[in-house]
Amino acid sequence: MNSFAILLAFAMLFATALAGPGNRYGWPSSYERFLERQGVWDYNKHEVRSDYRRRGNYERDLRDLFDDWKRQTQWGGKGYRSNRFQQPTGGFSRYGFPGGK
Repeated sequence: MNSFAILLAFAMLFATALAGPGNRYGWPSSYERFLERQGVWDYNKHEVRSDYRRRGNYERDLRDLFDDWKRQTQWGGKGYRSNRFQQPTGGFSRYGFPGGK
């Protein structure tokens, strides 16, 4: 029984190591890539870039954007398509990106 518990512990440790660091918000990697294209996210560190972090309400803006992104792309559903999301345009309008397309 002891060896089974040790084996189980190693299996859980190994599974968490393979899962990767993730981010503290629980966002999917496809949304992280979208934020990286916007210039506000560091995908390798899985966190907001320091120049965007200086803004006051950046977490609220990113969560609002995530809600919009989930709704438009139907993320997690059968109809998910990453190119369905209409990217915000303009500079510091609704979400405060440093630039826009």
